[in-house]
Amino acid sequence: MIRKNTVATLRCDISDIADHPLRQGDTLVYLHGGYDNLFPPLEKVLEGCSMGDVVTLELPPEDAYGEYDMALVRAEPRACLPEQAILGSVVSGGELPQYEGEDVAYRIIDLDDERAVLDGNHPLAGKTLRVRCTVLDVRAATPAEIESGRPVEDE
Repeated sequence: MIRKNTVATLRCDISDIADHPLRQGDTLVYLHGGYDNLFPPLEKVLEGCSMGDVVTLELPPEDAYGEYDMALVRAEPRACLPEQAILGSVVSGGELPQYEGEDVAYRIIDLDDERAVLDGNHPLAGKTLRVRCTVLDVRAATPAEIESGRPVEDE
């Protein structure tokens, strides 16, 4: 049963509120119990679930990836990007001299020979999400997992 200090393995399907699939069949392994490994409303609804249980929850933007922030969309000269950058790729703020020290990942959403448009929003920001999770496995967390606050790979 999922409770504090258990590691749960979930199969997650995410759609928008019109049921258009956004991500399907992702496997997620997380440490349950307030370790910030999962959206809090989803963690709350999973409390007490067992292997085979299925939960569905709608998450408004403020409970998921946040509202879409236009301040995180920036136009820059193409020359500022790494040479290998292509449309759809991601560059970290640390790779760009003008954003040195920023810990933001920017997706390149428009690109031509002269300029690039960068978007620092999560691709699902601003969307209400319908999340369907199937509990595939639940086990007790190890002391190392509890200490680190996250599941340990290859346990």
